[in-house]
Amino acid sequence: MPDFDETLRARMRHSAMRRLFEYWLAKRGSRFAPARADIDPLDIPYALGELLMLDVEQANPDAEPVFRYRLTGSRIVLLAGYDLTGKTTAAIPDPAKRAYVEGVYRQAVAERAPVLVEHQRPIDGRPRDYTLLVLPLSNDGKAIDILMAHQIYADPPRRAPAG
Repeated sequence: MPDFDETLRARMRHSAMRRLFEYWLAKRGSRFAPARADIDPLDIPYALGELLMLDVEQANPDAEPVFRYRLTGSRIVLLAGYDLTGKTTAAIPDPAKRAYVEGVYRQAVAERAPVLVEHQRPIDGRPRDYTLLVLPLSNDGKAIDILMAHQIYADPPRRAPAG
């Protein structure tokens, strides 16, 4: 019977996403998740434009986590038309999109494991399919304090940079 990592890898349609997952697995080693210090952006240039890094802020173990974007990849900013860096998920303008991604992020925190989803969101008035891989990071080896997410659109719109 295939293990969780093999099953997840088999579901990934994008080679860049598989590469990032393999990188995360190598950095994780025998731990449940690598630390943020283990991740070197110079090692993953193929993923940076579509990468999200979120701080997981939790006042106490019983509180719902708040997710704050510490990095929003340039390709995601270009496609979405806004930059969430420094903001929480509460700043996502579409309430349905916000509720969906918060649920995915909460799942990764609760399960202490990667989450892979395929979903749609409207961009430029048209539904766009995307794949989202959420990878937990833990600086103390106990709590998930950062999520690293890779979001790839199947049919990205061609937007010109503003300005």
